[in-house]
Amino acid sequence: LFSGVALLASFVPRIVFEESRFIDPRIKSGEISLPPYLFCHGTIDEIVTLERAQLSIDSLKSIGAEVSLVTDEVG
Repeated sequence: LFSGVALLASFVPRIVFEESRFIDPRIKSGEISLPPYLFCHGTIDEIVTLERAQLSIDSLKSIGAEVSLVTDEVG
């Protein structure tokens, strides 16, 4: 449906990865693939920390997504 997904100072809620009903089993089996993701994040963001975004990145990668991260020293 999408050629890519861009997230600005954002994260994917953990429940998406904790509840199997949110992830199509065909993604895990490799039958269908996810679009590439681009995270753009400030290294000094106090609202959504870079660590929180990194958890989302790691989780997306664990289900086979291609994820890129661009950071800048901003809040």
